Amino acid sequence: MQQKYFYVYDRKLAKHIRYEKDIEWICTGLHIKTKDQFWQFPKSEELYRIMVEFNQGK
Repeated sequence: MQQKYFYVYDRKLAKHIRYEKDIEWICTGLHIKTKDQFWQFPKSEELYRIMVEFNQGK
């Protein structure tokens, strides 16, 4: 079974996706073991393209 969601642990990437590309996250929370914050986004081709662009710009 393929996952429907993508979890982002990078604050800058999450803000880029949400505020610059206008894709809303489903929820945010803390990883149980590490207590790192994550943002949950629905998987899509658009999200994949945004992440590739973001990583190339680093």
